[in-house]
Amino acid sequence: MSAHSLRARFKETVTGAILDAAEELAAEVGVPGTNLQAVAKRAGVAVGTIYNHFEDRNELFVELFTRRREGLLAAVDSATKGASRSGFDTQLEAFVHAVLSYFDTRRTFLRLALDGQTPKPKAGSASNAMEQLALRAQRIVKQGVKEKRLRAEAAGLAPYFLTSAIKAILMTRADSAAPLAGETARVIDLFLNGSAR
Repeated sequence: MSAHSLRARFKETVTGAILDAAEELAAEVGVPGTNLQAVAKRAGVAVGTIYNHFEDRNELFVELFTRRREGLLAAVDSATKGASRSGFDTQLEAFVHAVLSYFDTRRTFLRLALDGQTPKPKAGSASNAMEQLALRAQRIVKQGVKEKRLRAEAAGLAPYFLTSAIKAILMTRADSAAPLAGETARVIDLFLNGSAR
């Protein structure tokens, strides 16, 4: 392994430790109450090391939210790619289960994201996670329309209904000890059947 790749690996390890420490602290005291000195202490680095990786606190939190969003979307893309040759029901279950499973592993971040304390992103940055999820849900909805499982006239709103049902579970179960992925069937039922008896 070259010296360059070792340095890059070390830098990534330090960056990850800083981001994890910032996430933990922000979940405890909120993003506004998280200072870089406390992040450095929790990460086991000097404050100057943080400034070697991030321009300021906002940039640190922008990077944290960006990486978590990318991790979520990668997990969803992997799951739905594996189900892409299957029918609508399998694709829908893979999508919902992937989102809920991701947040099972990132409960601290989930609570942070639900607090609505997201940092101000840089101009031209990618849209938020829910918008990205809705875009991915569109493909599943198209399959549902094709299989006549969903009404064609509802196709424009259906991705947003689906992501809203997921968000409702995340919001109401974020502090529960039960696995979020265990709510997959409930989300699918809400999406397909609504709240009617």
